[in-house]
Amino acid sequence: METIINIRDEQGWNHTFRLEFHSWRMTLRCEVKDVCIIDVYKAHDHRYDLRAFFYKKKHITYQENIRSKKELHSAIQNLLQQNLY
Repeated sequence: METIINIRDEQGWNHTFRLEFHSWRMTLRCEVKDVCIIDVYKAHDHRYDLRAFFYKKKHITYQENIRSKKELHSAIQNLLQQNLY
Protein backbone atom coordinates (compact mmCIF):
# COMPACT_ATOMS: atom_id res chain seq x y z
CA MET A 1 0.00 0.00 0.00
CA GLU A 2 1.22 3.50 -0.85
CA THR A 3 2.12 5.53 2.23
CA ILE A 4 4.05 8.34 0.53
CA ILE A 5 2.65 11.81 -0.18
CA ASN A 6 4.51 14.14 -2.55
CA ILE A 7 3.73 17.86 -2.55
CA ARG A 8 5.39 20.23 -5.00
CA ASP A 9 6.39 23.69 -3.76
CA GLU A 10 6.32 26.94 -5.75
CA GLN A 11 9.87 26.41 -7.02
CA GLY A 12 9.00 22.96 -8.38
CA TRP A 13 10.72 20.91 -5.66
CA ASN A 14 8.94 17.81 -4.35
CA HIS A 15 8.49 17.41 -0.61
CA THR A 16 7.93 13.81 0.47
CA PHE A 17 5.98 12.77 3.55
CA ARG A 18 5.41 9.24 4.83
CA LEU A 19 2.06 8.35 6.42
CA GLU A 20 3.44 6.65 9.53
CA PHE A 21 2.09 6.73 13.04
CA HIS A 22 3.54 5.34 16.27
CA SER A 23 2.21 4.87 19.78
CA TRP A 24 4.16 7.95 20.94
CA ARG A 25 3.18 10.08 17.92
CA MET A 26 -0.42 9.93 16.76
CA THR A 27 -0.28 13.09 14.62
CA LEU A 28 1.41 13.92 11.36
CA ARG A 29 1.95 17.35 9.81
CA CYS A 30 2.75 17.80 6.13
CA GLU A 31 3.73 21.43 5.70
CA VAL A 32 5.10 23.07 2.56
CA LYS A 33 5.78 26.79 2.89
CA ASP A 34 3.25 28.99 1.04
CA VAL A 35 1.52 25.90 -0.40
CA CYS A 36 -0.36 23.94 2.25
CA ILE A 37 -0.54 22.54 5.75
CA ILE A 38 -2.08 19.11 6.21
CA ASP A 39 -2.59 17.70 9.71
CA VAL A 40 -3.58 14.06 10.16
CA TYR A 41 -4.71 12.66 13.50
CA LYS A 42 -4.91 8.96 14.24
CA ALA A 43 -7.87 8.78 16.59
CA HIS A 44 -8.09 4.98 16.74
CA ASP A 45 -6.55 1.94 15.03
CA HIS A 46 -8.84 2.38 12.04
CA ARG A 47 -9.95 6.00 12.28
CA TYR A 48 -8.16 9.09 11.02
CA ASP A 49 -9.13 12.76 10.97
CA LEU A 50 -7.74 15.17 8.41
CA ARG A 51 -7.41 18.96 8.44
CA ALA A 52 -5.90 20.93 5.59
CA PHE A 53 -5.25 24.56 4.68
CA PHE A 54 -4.28 25.69 1.18
CA TYR A 55 -2.65 29.12 0.94
CA LYS A 56 -3.52 30.12 -2.64
CA LYS A 57 -7.23 29.32 -2.39
CA LYS A 58 -7.32 30.23 1.31
CA HIS A 59 -9.31 27.06 1.74
CA ILE A 60 -9.66 25.08 4.97
CA THR A 61 -11.10 21.58 4.89
CA TYR A 62 -11.80 18.98 7.54
CA GLN A 63 -12.65 15.31 7.10
CA GLU A 64 -13.24 12.86 9.89
CA ASN A 65 -13.90 9.15 10.25
CA ILE A 66 -11.53 8.05 7.52
CA ARG A 67 -11.48 4.29 8.04
CA SER A 68 -8.18 3.09 6.56
CA LYS A 69 -4.73 4.27 5.53
CA LYS A 70 -5.62 3.57 1.91
CA GLU A 71 -8.70 5.80 2.21
CA LEU A 72 -6.59 8.45 3.99
CA HIS A 73 -4.00 8.43 1.20
CA SER A 74 -6.75 8.73 -1.40
CA ALA A 75 -8.41 11.62 0.47
CA ILE A 76 -5.11 13.54 0.66
CA GLN A 77 -4.37 12.93 -3.03
CA ASN A 78 -7.86 14.18 -3.95
CA LEU A 79 -7.39 17.32 -1.88
CA LEU A 80 -4.03 18.00 -3.52
CA GLN A 81 -5.47 17.55 -7.02
CA GLN A 82 -8.45 19.81 -6.29
CA ASN A 83 -6.45 22.59 -4.66
CA LEU A 84 -2.97 22.57 -6.20
CA TYR A 85 -2.76 20.96 -9.62
